[in-house]
Amino acid sequence: MVRKYYKKFRSGIFIFGILLGTTGCGDFISSSMIEVINQEVIVETFYGEGIYKTYIDNEFVKEEISKEWKGKNGKYHNDIEIRVDKEFYDEESAYKITEEMVQGDYIVVRELDTVTDKELIAYLPYQNLYCIKSMSLVAEVTDDIRVGIDAILFSGSLKEYVMELINVYEKDYVLTMEENVRLNNYMTQHIIAIPKDKSIDERYEFWIDQSNWLIVKEFAKKGNVTEEFEYTKYELNSRIDESVFEVDIPSDANIEYIYDNLEKLNQVVTLDEAVALFGKPVFYLDKEGLELEDLRYIELASAQYGQINLIYTTEDGNKVTVKNSLSSPLYEKLKLGYEQVRVRGVSANYIENNGRKNIEFIDDGVICSVYVENSEMSKDKLIEIVNHLKIKK
Repeated sequence: MVRKYYKKFRSGIFIFGILLGTTGCGDFISSSMIEVINQEVIVETFYGEGIYKTYIDNEFVKEEISKEWKGKNGKYHNDIEIRVDKEFYDEESAYKITEEMVQGDYIVVRELDTVTDKELIAYLPYQNLYCIKSMSLVAEVTDDIRVGIDAILFSGSLKEYVMELINVYEKDYVLTMEENVRLNNYMTQHIIAIPKDKSIDERYEFWIDQSNWLIVKEFAKKGNVTEEFEYTKYELNSRIDESVFEVDIPSDANIEYIYDNLEKLNQVVTLDEAVALFGKPVFYLDKEGLELEDLRYIELASAQYGQINLIYTTEDGNKVTVKNSLSSPLYEKLKLGYEQVRVRGVSANYIENNGRKNIEFIDDGVICSVYVENSEMSKDKLIEIVNHLKIKK
């Protein structure tokens, strides 16, 4: 699918947001919200229109104007018009820019994602290309096939989603709330999350419709990245015409069935097979005291490529994961404010959150993340391990 470099949950946490731990919900937020939002709506169907914007260093990067339909029985449809800065698109895209894609100062792209009970279909109109995956096989690997309202409802209800979101932020952020804030036609609760650690350059804001718990607007700033999303219109439990989930694929269309490597999908592979499937060099560990327990190729639901995960066991029983995924010019522009450490002669991000200690760096077009979870391993010990990484080409 076209969103190669974006992992997006339409509400709650944005592309580069991280779930920073969980704890009991603060009394101030929970009791105050319950007093005002006293009705929970069970969502069976949904129609929404929204605008999503991305800026890097305060410069426009991307805008998405979306329409989404959530039907019964897990059906979902998303139709997006994407406007991207020309210069940025030249750097980011592997696709050939055609005349019909250029409108004024922007490259304009349209795409369509449809989830049926059997298949995940992505349509790239400017290539006349349909990418098709089996739903059952995709779901075995990851549930990130769910986007937009579908991702929210997967966690339960709109209320459950909001309360879990507050739980997530309450530990590491100072939460404040402003009641009865009018946003377009909605009366909302406005929640602001500021890191308790004042050295962290982050700010998150959410506007929650008081009539039904839907997050109608979000703002996120992390380092040099700013993102915004707002529902400009939405309807709960309106009648959805089932034909919106049907995709009539023309006989002359290009179809790419993402089935070719299914025998390797989330399966154990050798290092040589991993390199062949990944199409890039693979970082791995060869260090005394570390035993390779698992090596897998995992095909991501949201893209046409996969990632390579290697899991090692230390002598004291800790698990060390080495994850290889594809980089991009966009990713390399990000300055998210993480602590910097030096490994293998390059600068790397050191990230510690939710029980995970992670060192992440970019080399040869690959994002390599090495992390431990719920471990007493020190940062210096993790750096030592990362410095033992080798590359298989």
